[in-house]
Amino acid sequence: MPSDGKPAYYRERLEVKIAGRTIRDVFLYEPDTEEVPLVSEMATVKFGGLWTTGNLYMGEAAATAQSGRRFVTFATHRHLPLRVQLLDARHRRSPYLRTAQNGRAVIKATIRRTGVEKVQASGHSYGGMTLPEMAAFCGEYVESMILQDPSGIAQHDVRLGDLWNEELKRASAHFRALENPPPDMMKNVIRHITDNPLLAIREVVGLRNPDIRPNLAAAREKGVNVGLLVLGRSAIFNARTNRSIAETEGLFHLIDEVPDAYHIDPNLRPGPVVEAQNRMFDALRRLRKAA
Repeated sequence: MPSDGKPAYYRERLEVKIAGRTIRDVFLYEPDTEEVPLVSEMATVKFGGLWTTGNLYMGEAAATAQSGRRFVTFATHRHLPLRVQLLDARHRRSPYLRTAQNGRAVIKATIRRTGVEKVQASGHSYGGMTLPEMAAFCGEYVESMILQDPSGIAQHDVRLGDLWNEELKRASAHFRALENPPPDMMKNVIRHITDNPLLAIREVVGLRNPDIRPNLAAAREKGVNVGLLVLGRSAIFNARTNRSIAETEGLFHLIDEVPDAYHIDPNLRPGPVVEAQNRMFDALRRLRKAA
């Protein structure tokens, strides 16, 4: 029961095994159907950023559940040995493959739990790279996906002043003030980064990430409808550039924007992001039915 008076919701740990090991950080959020009716049986599975563990998207998860929809969080990236990052040609070509494979296992567990044939999926930042990669090889599990401020469209365009003042300082204060943070929250965040140095260095120095266009095209060929949600004040990606490229090249079925949202806002100030994302998923479903 939220202390701020917002509608109640349920959180349940899902049973997920990856390579024979049980992963304990997968959570399904659902509305309290007596207070907020379930609008859709289909859950949204969240692919999160490299710098956060998946279940730190608690604000977005709660807001989604309070809007009458199911939402699943998970730690998107597990430990990937450095020898694999350096020596395995498959992972050098596709450094997000391990995350995509983890996401497939989480989606299949979500389908088993909810009894629905497909899910919706949402990818934020680094998750915007990994979600299309997953959908490219198992798009049969995904009805539609929305990428929030994703990597892979254009180079990073970091504005250091805004990044520090509007993103990092506020995010740090927010996470320190959480009433019920996930166990070992900061240790897990740091381990995500140190376990995956090649990905972290790529993110820090702002190199061009692998292009998402081939995976977007493969996902669309599998019948997945795709939307882009631009966060207009992101201090990491240039919203105008990303939107212009996406529109010019016809990469997405649907493009929308939250003008005053920063890159961190799916974690920090999720309300407007959730509202926009819900509208987009509904619109993508109508497009699918009309096709």
